[in-house]
Amino acid sequence: MLLQLGEIPTLVVSSPEMARVVMRTHDHIFASRPLLKGFDILLYGAKDIAFTPYCEHWKQEKKLCTMHLLNTKKVESFKHVKEEEVRFAIAKIYKAQESSKPINLSKLLDDFANDTICRVVSGFSFRTRKLAKRWDDVLEYVIKEHSMNRDKNNRQESSDFVDVLLSLEDDLHMKYGLTKDHLKALLLDMFLGGTDTSYITLEWAIAELVKNLEAMKKLQEEVRRIAHGKEIVEAEDLIEMSYLSAVIKEVLRFHPPGPLLIARESMEDCQIEGYQISKRTRVIINAWAISRDPKYWEAAEEFHPERFIGSSVDYKGNDFQFIPFGAGRRICPGIGFGISTIELMLANLVYHFDWELPHGVVREEMNMTENPGLTTRMKESLYLVPKSYK
Repeated sequence: MLLQLGEIPTLVVSSPEMARVVMRTHDHIFASRPLLKGFDILLYGAKDIAFTPYCEHWKQEKKLCTMHLLNTKKVESFKHVKEEEVRFAIAKIYKAQESSKPINLSKLLDDFANDTICRVVSGFSFRTRKLAKRWDDVLEYVIKEHSMNRDKNNRQESSDFVDVLLSLEDDLHMKYGLTKDHLKALLLDMFLGGTDTSYITLEWAIAELVKNLEAMKKLQEEVRRIAHGKEIVEAEDLIEMSYLSAVIKEVLRFHPPGPLLIARESMEDCQIEGYQISKRTRVIINAWAISRDPKYWEAAEEFHPERFIGSSVDYKGNDFQFIPFGAGRRICPGIGFGISTIELMLANLVYHFDWELPHGVVREEMNMTENPGLTTRMKESLYLVPKSYK
């Protein structure tokens, strides 16, 4: 569908077939981003990895992320941070259940996602949303603190993302012309991109499991059997939890955190299905519509994790009916980090607690409305009553 938004021709893609054409067949043409004024201001002249137009600096930043920040070994090295943040969150729930009152699980999960990404990126815990208006001061402070510590301790090993970037700073500047503003914009991507996706997916996961008791029971049986007797579910336990993986995939299908993928922009004229697409056409891919396409999904409007048991369909950019993280050159580089965080927290939530609705609320009347916006949060905060399993 072609829309004319003011002076901007905008192509809306809502089918897996056309998503494949844009993100694979013509990925080299649609690999750029439109330069939006707001992001240009917030992200140091669009010097980040998510929103910057296609250029040499972007290619080097993506390479930096995949090689040094978000590779498998680096993601695994943060498991102690994730497990510690899970312990903090579970302890809060145990304390809250003493009152027998419903807890605002949405807020708790938001705090968990925020604190985890803050510690992984900077080594510090702080509330990012309250600091949004003075991000530059925050990033300057974080970088300065890390620089002073590195000079004082002469550290050779990098512990968090800021350390990694600082250890490579001179080389990145000399070889690729990446400046401190590029590093700040990249860190900002990590802070903001790593928080909402994890929190929203966890929120919908618990809501759908509470609404669908059979799925909840099946997941709890798997998690409690595999982690039996442990204080918490640990990262190594997750490998055996196939139903947990299926639940998360189904949540991402049914409630993709970003219903519309970040807009792309064509870098030259091309033809798609006989239609002429002009250079500088903006392209919006409707991931929400695609993941509910009845041509590809049986009972598409139902929450049914079993559809992924024994299925090869995955979210890594090869199955275009399921693209919550995008595909092609612009696929989200943080998939591994995000999924491992979500798996660990969700497993512990269902391991430690049985979850009940507040008094007077029945499952059939749960408000499962998605809040309209760039991300698909629940319209109303999720209040539940935790009951300790042990």
